[in-house]
Amino acid sequence: MKIGAYQFAVSNKINQNMKVMEKTILRASLEGVKLLVFPGCALTGYPPRDMESASRVPFDELDFGEQGRKVISDALTK
Repeated sequence: MKIGAYQFAVSNKINQNMKVMEKTILRASLEGVKLLVFPGCALTGYPPRDMESASRVPFDELDFGEQGRKVISDALTK
């Protein structure tokens, strides 16, 4: 099994982090990676550095788009 790890400069902008992760997942998939890991809090940023507290993570701002919703739905039904 090909395993990958990716580290990047995480910000408090959840959608920006998500776009970086989406591009990385696609690239890793094209390279045959079956398991890809990111640092903890890669999506949300690191409280208190990037936001006041973990309770302030703006999950409602996440935009998975139609393709993202389909991928999540397909994964949950397997």
